[in-house]
Amino acid sequence: VSRGDLTARLFPAMKRRYDELSIVAKDFDAMVERIDVLVKAREALLHDISHELRTPLARVQLAVGLARQSELNIPQSLDRID
Repeated sequence: VSRGDLTARLFPAMKRRYDELSIVAKDFDAMVERIDVLVKAREALLHDISHELRTPLARVQLAVGLARQSELNIPQSLDRID
């Protein structure tokens, strides 16, 4: 787990034991599962945020490009950027 392997599980190898170590293994597996869920959620959020920012940024870049083509386009491009 410390190396990033969030598929590691202990309880399946210890499920025949009925002592404190099997309880710790079960809790460890629950912890690793929760960390895995959180890491995947963070990655999905970052993907969604970057995707949502691309379109507005592309539109602003287009408006700036149009403004640079001609001085007549500057007021319209500034309105579009606003």
